Amino acid sequence: MSDRGIKKWNAYKSLPEHDPAIRKSMAEKYKVDRPIVSDEEAEIINDILVNYHGEEVEATYYRNNELHYYEGKFRKIDPYERVVITSDGDRITLRELVGLKQKS
Repeated sequence: MSDRGIKKWNAYKSLPEHDPAIRKSMAEKYKVDRPIVSDEEAEIINDILVNYHGEEVEATYYRNNELHYYEGKFRKIDPYERVVITSDGDRITLRELVGLKQKS
C-alpha cells in the first residue's frame, strides 16, 4: 500500500480564507494575561540585577501575550536602555521581566 504523503492533508487546506481565523483562534487559546509583579518581587529582581556577576539565572518574562523562560547567563545588563541581553543575544526589557532568580 502506498502512502499518499502530503496529499491526504490537502483536504484541510481547501478553504484558505479560513487559515487566518484558525491561526487567530489558536493564538487566543494560548494567550496569557500579564502577571502582576509585587513590590517584593521587584526588589528581588532589582537586587539580582544590581549584584549580578556572571551567575546562571532563571528568568521569566512576558512578551506578545505569552510567558517565556530563559535559563543561562546574561551577556550584558544595560540600565540606560533598560534592557538585559542574554548569552543568546535576545534582548529582554526590564519591563518584560516578571521573575528572576539565581540558579543554585
